[in-house]
Amino acid sequence: MNTANSGNRAQPLWQGPALPPGADLAQAPGAQFRSIKAYEPERDGYHWLKGVALARHEDRWVASFGHNPGARGENNATEVAHVRISADEGATWGPVHTLDAPAGDLGVSHGVFLTHDDRLWAFQGAFYGTGRPGGRVHTRAYVAEPESVRRGWSKWEPRGVVAWDGFWPLQEPLRLADGRFIVAGASVGGGESGNTIPAVGLVDGDDPTQWTVVRIPAPMPIWGESTVVVAGNDVLLISRSNSSLLAPLTATSTDGGRTWTPLTEGNLPMAASKPYAGTLADGRPYLINTIAADAATAGRNPLCLLIGARGAMSFDRAYRIIDARQPLPGAEGYTLWAYPYAVERQGLLWIGFYMGTEGRHGSGAAGLVTLPVDRL
Repeated sequence: MNTANSGNRAQPLWQGPALPPGADLAQAPGAQFRSIKAYEPERDGYHWLKGVALARHEDRWVASFGHNPGARGENNATEVAHVRISADEGATWGPVHTLDAPAGDLGVSHGVFLTHDDRLWAFQGAFYGTGRPGGRVHTRAYVAEPESVRRGWSKWEPRGVVAWDGFWPLQEPLRLADGRFIVAGASVGGGESGNTIPAVGLVDGDDPTQWTVVRIPAPMPIWGESTVVVAGNDVLLISRSNSSLLAPLTATSTDGGRTWTPLTEGNLPMAASKPYAGTLADGRPYLINTIAADAATAGRNPLCLLIGARGAMSFDRAYRIIDARQPLPGAEGYTLWAYPYAVERQGLLWIGFYMGTEGRHGSGAAGLVTLPVDRL
């Protein structure tokens, strides 16, 4: 139980005017769409895809995702972690190849990247039999062999299990003021009665294989996929809640994630989907998910971006990133956008996400939108 920090009061997440329906949000200016992986089970046999992660390494873009051949193949032992590499700023992507696909009942799925001492690390969610409570969910570490990304076919050295406690990593590791990293995620089955609650991994700043998992207890049944905004050792955690609440849950820490305030309901309408947050190079925080007045009925459409003032841990401006009703060129035919991941580089925010179609579970596509930061 790590719910000290009671003196750190929660503040409203949203500080702007009332949010309109998603279709009425302003389109993020300069948005450009690229496909990372199309949905093509007739060619490759894979029906399900989720959890895009992005990294820039050896002058290449690297994308990873969880992939499964089952028509409803989510969270079972046929799941694999796949990778694609782009040498032309995401315009085209090389062959799909495997980060890890162990045998037996061990499944390895989507995860996150970290560049540390010029090496590219991958931390993947993994499980035995099922990625649901009871599946001994954990995090496995891998390091890309030097120059393998540049060659377009990355090879990965396994570094073993770095976190148990049901921990599934969901956000790029962020540096804290004390030199450690914090990784937002979820503890699958880690709450009361097998509830999946938000959690963070605290990682040694010198040795990325040394992790401590801190769970944030939840007051209700949720699927606690979480993300964080970091300012020094102050941390704001934002968690997915459930399909009944349809609002984020938040907690704060003033000691780099060691202890947390109790979770409270945020003042935003947000779909039951994984959020992703961060801080732009100019100090403004951002949050990505389906966040609009009609989130309860619109599902995972559109994918939205909130921006806050420099140095704040709240948001006051909102945009549409990608929308089925007003699709960006190349993204026609999809109606769901979810599980985002973002990296800022050279004035652009690169946002990877899962693309799906209503009524077709998983749907198996990965997309990318770039946004010019100076136009937000």
